[in-house]
Amino acid sequence: MLKTYIKSDLARLDHPSFRNFFRYYFFPQGTTFRYQTWFRLMQFVKNSRLLKYTVGPVVYLMFRHYEYKYGIHLNSNTPVGKGLCIVHGNGVYLNCRSIGDNFTCYQNVTLGKSRGGGYSIYWE
Repeated sequence: MLKTYIKSDLARLDHPSFRNFFRYYFFPQGTTFRYQTWFRLMQFVKNSRLLKYTVGPVVYLMFRHYEYKYGIHLNSNTPVGKGLCIVHGNGVYLNCRSIGDNFTCYQNVTLGKSRGGGYSIYWE
């Protein structure tokens, strides 16, 4: 499940292969693929009982680190569909109930509310 989500996020940038994963993760050029990878890993760990308490704290700290580094806040409880693409960070605040497939977000975007329920975003 985790692998398919990361592959679909990578497919929005380039052909999903290990070489391109390595390229976009370790040598990011204007993309936030590294943040998206830790976001997907955070969602996977939250849904796993065993991993939640063993590697969960490390994944949480890395996720928060990249959240501050790239200037993106995406609630880890938000279900996000396949093909997430956050092109530039720096002022992205997404606090929604759910986000559908193939969602693209640019910099300085705020979606949702700071308190209470959020909005659902679906693209068809």
